[in-house]
Amino acid sequence: MSNKITEKYFTQDDFSQHEAEVLAQVTAETGFVVEKEIFRGLIYDKSKIGSLIYKGSLNGKPAVLKLQGLKPEVDEVEIVRHFTDQNQSKLVRVPVLYAHKPWTEERGYGYLITEYLDAPKIFEMPFASTEQMHDFARFYQDYRTSALTRSWVEPETKDSLAFTVHRVDHWRKISEHKKRLSLEDYAPYLVRYYPLAVKHQPSIQMVLSQGQLTAKDIYRH
Repeated sequence: MSNKITEKYFTQDDFSQHEAEVLAQVTAETGFVVEKEIFRGLIYDKSKIGSLIYKGSLNGKPAVLKLQGLKPEVDEVEIVRHFTDQNQSKLVRVPVLYAHKPWTEERGYGYLITEYLDAPKIFEMPFASTEQMHDFARFYQDYRTSALTRSWVEPETKDSLAFTVHRVDHWRKISEHKKRLSLEDYAPYLVRYYPLAVKHQPSIQMVLSQGQLTAKDIYRH
């Protein structure tokens, strides 16, 4: 089981409509002091907000608050716990957790507060320098060999072809819904893609991974 963000595109309401109310509840409950908003978790659309992240402080320490309006299949703190239990890396770690409440149907949200990392990103967008490329390669090798030593979830399918074809079709539906693509735009690519996928993807093994390994998500600390 994994958290599917993009697949909530057609069902997710705009969590930001309850932003002020939820933020007031959480800050009163935890004592978190908001400095500024630093991230809005969009699901391909400004009217589909799944999460909100704020920089601030907790008990005098720099901290980050994430309000989770999107119901996760797996609670983020559970993912962090499983990752930490099997992580053998000396380079890769997750931010320290200060406070947390899981998402519940009654509340309609969950939250977690972690340390704020005042550190440079591993590379700068849009292009990394040669030194930053080397740093990322060193990070990724350690991540794949030492930070992820075993899987803690069973894949919903071990059929990489079926998994990928389903994802491609879902992105196609979103693009059509947002009127970004017409049949003429994508059909020629799909005609070429499917035969290659059928030929090569069954031999590609499904592996546990994290989709957010970008310049915005990795810090040198």
